[in-house]
Amino acid sequence: MKNSLVTAIVAMLYLGHPVFSQQNNQWIFGKHAGIDFNSGVTAFYNSNINALEGCAAVSDVNGNLLFYSDGLSIWDKNNQLMPNGTGLGGGVSSTTTIVLQMPGNCSKYYLFTTQDHNQSGNFYYSIIDICLNGGNGDVVAGSKALLLQSNCSEKICLIPNANGSDYWLITHELSNNHYKVYQITTAGIGAAPTNYNTGSSFSSTCQSGYLIANKSGTKIAAGTFWVNICEVTDFDAATGEISNPVNYGPVITSNASPIWYGMQFSPNEKFLYVTQAGFGGIEANLYQINLSDSNFTLLSSDASIPVDYYYGALRLAPDGKIYMAKNTSGYLGVITYPDSIGIDCEYVDQGLTLSVSSNSELGLPSECIIPSNQFVVSLGNDTSLCSDYSINLTSSCDMSFLWQDGSTDSFFTITAPGTYWVQALSPACGNFTDTIVVISGLSAQISGDTGICLGDTTILTASTGASYHWSNGDITQSITVFPETTTSYWVSISGAGCSDTIFATVVVYLPPKVYFYIPDDTMCLDASPLTLTGNPAGGVFSGDGVSNNTFDPFVADTGSHTLYYSYTDPNGCMAGITRDIYVEICTGIESLSPASDVFIFPIPFTNEILISTSEQSDQFRVIMLNDIGKKCSV
Repeated sequence: MKNSLVTAIVAMLYLGHPVFSQQNNQWIFGKHAGIDFNSGVTAFYNSNINALEGCAAVSDVNGNLLFYSDGLSIWDKNNQLMPNGTGLGGGVSSTTTIVLQMPGNCSKYYLFTTQDHNQSGNFYYSIIDICLNGGNGDVVAGSKALLLQSNCSEKICLIPNANGSDYWLITHELSNNHYKVYQITTAGIGAAPTNYNTGSSFSSTCQSGYLIANKSGTKIAAGTFWVNICEVTDFDAATGEISNPVNYGPVITSNASPIWYGMQFSPNEKFLYVTQAGFGGIEANLYQINLSDSNFTLLSSDASIPVDYYYGALRLAPDGKIYMAKNTSGYLGVITYPDSIGIDCEYVDQGLTLSVSSNSELGLPSECIIPSNQFVVSLGNDTSLCSDYSINLTSSCDMSFLWQDGSTDSFFTITAPGTYWVQALSPACGNFTDTIVVISGLSAQISGDTGICLGDTTILTASTGASYHWSNGDITQSITVFPETTTSYWVSISGAGCSDTIFATVVVYLPPKVYFYIPDDTMCLDASPLTLTGNPAGGVFSGDGVSNNTFDPFVADTGSHTLYYSYTDPNGCMAGITRDIYVEICTGIESLSPASDVFIFPIPFTNEILISTSEQSDQFRVIMLNDIGKKCSV
């Protein structure tokens, strides 16, 4: 029995984690400077940015620019100021802007901005939705420059949580050694950060300098102006704990007020590259610190700096090299092999020439943090077809679709069994494919033992469905039955808009009739083994003295014994029967019973029997009977 129902399915794009490295392939920074890493390394000039220090630029999964910001304003992919894209709250600070693609939504981004050292230290965030403004993106109304923290230095960074889905946002307060650690989940930014008081105190006059994490999220490094603090601490990506600070500044220089600024871990995380910006005649320096032994190498030094704060930010690029900003310069310095120790890393002072009419300033764009394995398109589970089957896909603004038949709509109607697939294509989210197999109708099945012996139970299990109704009233997928006679059961299964009913008959078999024959219930101890006979043949004998279908009285020994015969028929039903047999000593000296005082002694070769008693009496009487009960004369 099958019923047809119209079925509608909504298959959603949902979130999980991929690393799309191309989303950091466009760098826009400094004075209208740009670098494209999509095909080699190409410098370009066409942006509206003019950022002395921190900034950010975000691309789609194909490396095409989506937006960029200097922490004060935000421009779209067409270099146009977003309609709601000013007043973001930032300032001219080292890490004024960092971006996190929102966990759970590939079209939205958190943009975090800090004020600079000349301001009060407010820390804000805004939400950008690239689906707004005709797909060019805009700041979400009511989600601009939301105050997250006050008394914040220029030091902020993001680290993936060890759980694979959430993120840690780390900041550092002014005038103390307080790190604040926020947790970011699909539900948003946690309102109550955890405080860790560790490491050096950063006074209100030395808040500049980068805070950066290594790729594995196990360490963070912080540099400061005007005090000799170049510090690395351990970070626990599972708990957010910050601990074990080590200040490398005094190891490198005795200068009480160097200007530590740019920081970047090598890809293999063995080395930390740091810059001293240089100021007022103090030379600018680039160092490599070996984190395993605290040894360091001076890679570059410029005593004749053309401008204060000459050596700036450091950033690891998609090509595996580390680039260094040089303030007011038309070049970037390049660390060619950052995983190599000392001068083998090959620092090139004029490693990359910027485009004409642009130049580097002190900062480079921060890395946009992109959740990995974040997006999946799902058509649902394989299913059965009862009637037309409609699949409707909802998605982000830039999503397009390609079905197995070449159609490109967001919906598809299945009218026949078969294999169907869809490709979901999104510059913001990525490209994904899913397949669904549709069979004809819902075919109900019952599995389980349908032949049982009287007194046994059996479990009947229905094939997979959404709901069940059995003939005995149960609504579970499996039922336990114990019929006394052959009985039929049925189950109705519903699912995917279909229903089907199927019957199953449980046959109840009677146990076999079993017989066990022995010629006598008494045997002499020294008698020959007795062959045992059971019916039906082929069963199993057991008991004392039983072996290979024979009973050996000598093995069993004297006394009463129970013999057992069991038989299992072709249906698996078993029955058994017992017989008792007594073994006694038939010759020799033996009392009549254990409690008797009369003893009988046969006299061999004379056919005589000697009868005696231990009782002291002259009255003694013996009566003997033959095998038919007739008294014999004595």
